[in-house]
Amino acid sequence: MITIGITYAVITPESAEQGDFAEIGWEQEPEQWAPGMLRDILEDWRFYHVEASSSEFQPGDWWTAYNVTEGSAHYYETGEEQSRSLYIEGATASTLRRINRLLTA
Repeated sequence: MITIGITYAVITPESAEQGDFAEIGWEQEPEQWAPGMLRDILEDWRFYHVEASSSEFQPGDWWTAYNVTEGSAHYYETGEEQSRSLYIEGATASTLRRINRLLTA
């Protein structure tokens, strides 16, 4: 069974000074892969800067999309930055490599 989960993290100028996140948690709790779920994620994430957690991607690693703050005006007014991380478990290594190529291209 393949599961997909997404976490989020918010950093504000104040939390950055303390070396911490202002907010962190699950945007989407891990759930069983449903048809179209990954396609929707890839579509949503194509405009973000995405990095894998490791340069030699392997099962157990994850991807993080940076600067996903809704509305650039909000970012400039508050200095708040958001990121989201995608976790996929139970997929084959070749499927994960394909996903990695699509997300980090």
